Order: sequence, then C-alpha cells, then structure tokens
Amino acid sequence: MKMLKFLRYFSLCFLSTGCISSLIEPDKDAVIDSNFTKSYFIDYSGVRFCNNIQSWVIQIHDPYELSQFESALSAVSKKDSHELHPTHYALTVFPKSEDEQVWIESNENLKVAYVPFNYLRISGEKAEEFDEKIGRSSAELVLPQKYEERYVIKKEDDSEYEYFLPISTLYVVWPVSYPIPADLDYSIDYEVFLPNFQNEYDQ
Repeated sequence: MKMLKFLRYFSLCFLSTGCISSLIEPDKDAVIDSNFTKSYFIDYSGVRFCNNIQSWVIQIHDPYELSQFESALSAVSKKDSHELHPTHYALTVFPKSEDEQVWIESNENLKVAYVPFNYLRISGEKAEEFDEKIGRSSAELVLPQKYEERYVIKKEDDSEYEYFLPISTLYVVWPVSYPIPADLDYSIDYEVFLPNFQNEYDQ
C-alpha cells in the first residue's frame, strides 16, 4: 500500500517535469509551437514527417514507458530495483478495414492517437521552416511509406472510377490484460506502466 502511494506521488512529480501533455491525455495531440521553442531547448536533428497527420514531429522520451519509469524511480529511491510490471503496451496497429479502424477508435478501453506517443507535433513557424529547408517529399518518415499504407480501401466515385485510399496507421495504448484479437495486425513498440491503472480485465 505504501509503495502504491509512493508511485502515485512520484508519478505526479515525474510527469510535472516535462512537456508530456499528449501522454497525460493521449487522445489529444501535443503541439510544439513558437512559444514553446522560446522557453525550452529542443534538438531538432531528429525531426521527421508523419503522413497520418501531415505534420512534422519530433521524438521524445515517453515517461510512461516502463523502462523510463524504472530508471527515474531508481534515481529517487534507495532501492536498487523495483518490481514493476507493465500495465499496457504501446502498439502500432495497421487496421485492415474501415470497420476494424472504427472498432479500435471507438473502443473505450483503448487510448488511440494518429502519431506515436513518444512523438510531439510541431506547428507554426518551425513547421514552415522545415517545409522550406527539408521538404516533405524528402523528409524521413515516422514509418516507411510502405508500412503506413499497408492496407487500402477500394472506392468508387460517381463515374464508377475505382481508386484506393490508404487506411491510417493507429497508435494505441492497450491494456496488457485486455485481449488482443488474433487477427489484428500490430507491433509492440514498448511496455507502459500507469501507476493509477485499475486492472478490470483480470479473471
């Protein structure tokens, strides 16, 4: 019980030290804008372009990643190690159909985003600067194009002309004990630890 209280207190302190609003509310995109860049030093050498949201993004450390949480916890605790177990997985999911995409997006048990949870979206003057200096067509992508467009939807317009639209890649925080459909096309990016998570799926 004392350990749980400590974790909750520690998580509040830990999460208040960085720009992680998108991780506190994963369904909302956090944005790095001009005001942010005036106040904080940011290394833009790893900037990438995310086709899902048609925006420039930059990678950050997700404080909810289990390994990050363990490292930070060890730094402020007298113990050398802690028995922490993942409560969630950070997944990259490739929906095979519109129905599957809608099911994931509307599932209340899941947190869904259109940019990885360890990336922040860049906007404003900085985004315009990257458009000019790098160019979207030559930018390094969050995922290679062939993976971002792994599945497509066949459509027809009024003239019965057939065309195909790619299905958006989804980034999902998925509870460890919540069953993952056997036919879901996904990869596990990293393990997540949420101190306040109440496991509702254990039998």
